[in-house]
Amino acid sequence: MSGVIAVLAMDQGTFCTGVLVTPRVVLTARHCIAPIVNGEPIECSKTTFGSPSAPEHVYVVTASKTAIPTQRHSVTRVLVPDDPSFCGSDIAALVLPEPLDEVEAQPIPLRMDRDVEASESFTAVGFGRDGSIAPSGTRRRREDLRVTCVGLDCRSRQLTDAEWWGDGAVCEGDSGGPAIDAEGRVIGIASRKRDGCSATVYLDVARSSAFVASALGEAQYITLARDKGGSGCSTGGTGTGAPLAVVFALLAMRVLKSRRRIPPD
Repeated sequence: MSGVIAVLAMDQGTFCTGVLVTPRVVLTARHCIAPIVNGEPIECSKTTFGSPSAPEHVYVVTASKTAIPTQRHSVTRVLVPDDPSFCGSDIAALVLPEPLDEVEAQPIPLRMDRDVEASESFTAVGFGRDGSIAPSGTRRRREDLRVTCVGLDCRSRQLTDAEWWGDGAVCEGDSGGPAIDAEGRVIGIASRKRDGCSATVYLDVARSSAFVASALGEAQYITLARDKGGSGCSTGGTGTGAPLAVVFALLAMRVLKSRRRIPPD
């Protein structure tokens, strides 16, 4: 899957995975481009994020036919949710100055019309370790994984209703990588793992539709401003300058629920 690419934050010293969802927008985990405050271990009641990396420190890297990242691309905007909490907000959008060529990477569509369901199957893709002594850096995929539980049904204080547990396969370097459903659509972004890479918490992209819609709109706004000879600049960490038509189109797919409720043990 050429749309699964590597993400480098030079100032953070991180190597992660991301997924191209439009020719100019990459989704990844927020902790790949922002420092973690009051971790580890991650505790939903107190762990938060610091300020994200500036765009000039972040790169996305497409992979060759051998699945090794080779071609580096710059980033023009780094977008994160307004909520600094780690749990339920571990997502970031990287806007590229130019669309990626489809020969290098083809976007993978998002599933925004319905939430993830327990027991549904998915495929995990990323540049992380495979559980052996082999280092990260090669794109791998694992199929026939299953969603263990979703949101409040997981009955854990270490999970929000915007997240879900999935089978293992995600290890160091896989953070930010996609969970892909049976129809080839992105349903989750890898956030954190259980010891031994035995299980993974994913952020449900459908439950993050407000942020995702804003990020896609931001990319369109920058493109239009540039094409009209403007500076392409905008304000707001989540891209509030986005065209409302883009935002409303995605928000209309679902009724947003509270993202910050933490279920009891």
